[in-house]
Amino acid sequence: MSDGPIWVVSDGKAGHLSQGTALARALAERLATPQPRFFEVHVTGLIETFAPRLLPGCKRRVWYAPPLPQQPPNMLITVGRRAALACRLLKRRWPQMQTYQILYPGLIADEFDHLLLPEHDQIDGSNVLTFCGALTPITDRWLSDAAATWRPKLQAGSGPVIGFLVGGSNSAFTIDANTVATTLRRIEHWAVQRKASVLATVSRRTDPDLTAWLRPRLADLGAQLFDPQADGDNDNPYAGILALSDALVVTPDSVSMVCEALATGRPVYCDVPATSHRRFARFHQTLKKDGRLTAISEPLQLSAIKPMRETERLVDRLLAVQ
Repeated sequence: MSDGPIWVVSDGKAGHLSQGTALARALAERLATPQPRFFEVHVTGLIETFAPRLLPGCKRRVWYAPPLPQQPPNMLITVGRRAALACRLLKRRWPQMQTYQILYPGLIADEFDHLLLPEHDQIDGSNVLTFCGALTPITDRWLSDAAATWRPKLQAGSGPVIGFLVGGSNSAFTIDANTVATTLRRIEHWAVQRKASVLATVSRRTDPDLTAWLRPRLADLGAQLFDPQADGDNDNPYAGILALSDALVVTPDSVSMVCEALATGRPVYCDVPATSHRRFARFHQTLKKDGRLTAISEPLQLSAIKPMRETERLVDRLLAVQ
């Protein structure tokens, strides 16, 4: 594996950029290379619809922000379907660079040097390496830095801290007051029983009606609720909640959010209803089988558990196959 620069190309989606960033920075640290460079790919017209297929004229419909340098990287990490199109184009321009595609791009999997996929996709291939759920940036140092930054800012009592991470509805799960009510009652019980503080955050995907429903109920517990739609992202305490919590409660809708919670080494609780979405179902079933994800009905445990650090594990495997 090369010791030169690393590029990350994504479509700018937060979940895609986060995974590409996590892998790139982990590789750069292990290989002692310069810090990665990041680019957002833009694809217009029908070319975007059919990405990552190489259609006539596609080069004219693909552009990058910021513009790409003239010299290639030694490693190119791309995330998502549109970035996979960029990878195919750039590989033809610079065939010597190593390519790492995160997430399944479609029918041209063998064009990438390494195809990095979640296990719940159930896709095999000679160039495929799999990981559980999603790649995260979380390490012991990441948690230590986040705790040092946020401990003075987040008001927590002397007792244990319960972090509550709330996502939003998607094709697999409905996240609203009805579905969250059981989880909130459990948090309320734990807070009273264990004299615990509660730190909570919703996401940009959370329905505003759910946020409005949660706010007074969490206030009754003395809990702080962060809402990025109202409060903005400049002072988002999400990292602090992960770092300072003794246990974490998450809604089941976000693979990345669940994996970030599991990477902390804190017990993680989740109310997972039945779903017809097979990929989500496989993901949650794997975590339950491995004893990583605990049902919200179970007693509260505050002892540390083995963190799920899939980025570190994947980097080990990538270095081993070079």
